[in-house]
Amino acid sequence: MVQSSSAGLAAEGDDAGTDGDGAAHLLLLRLAAVVHHTGAWATAAALRAGVPVVTVPVTADQPFWAGRPPAIDAVPDPVHHRRTARRRA
Repeated sequence: MVQSSSAGLAAEGDDAGTDGDGAAHLLLLRLAAVVHHTGAWATAAALRAGVPVVTVPVTADQPFWAGRPPAIDAVPDPVHHRRTARRRA
């Protein structure tokens, strides 16, 4: 499930879907795991949901928040986002 929010993200398919600006904290309770960007709200909501968490910080304060849960052994270390070069055929 992808929360579109103001970014306008979308996911469609048999095993994926898009949620608008709805009550994401309620959705997290129904997921098997959460992969998120580690903003303050997403980090807190994912930990409260009690499901496995994978963090991928990208920008701004996200690297800071990505370091907090591993510091208390709540989640594994973050997966650091990096841009990959496009391969030319």
